Amino acid sequence: MSYAAAAEAYLQKCGAKMFIRDAHTDIREGDPGHLTVLIEFPSLEAAKAAYEAPEYQEMIHLRSPNSEACLSILEEGDKLAH
Repeated sequence: MSYAAAAEAYLQKCGAKMFIRDAHTDIREGDPGHLTVLIEFPSLEAAKAAYEAPEYQEMIHLRSPNSEACLSILEEGDKLAH
């Protein structure tokens, strides 16, 4: 099974919703790579648990020989508001 297929099934199992999966991102600054994916989880804790779960850690082995990733987990809201 490919990483993409395994990850998609796993995300559904975790209650996550994929908002964006775009290979043609209009990048103006920086180098985030050629694919942008934005996924919403029910909570920050759910996102962290999904990433740290042994099942996902095993899936990383499907992806890592073929790609590099930059993955961030963040919580909704303006954390820089003054």
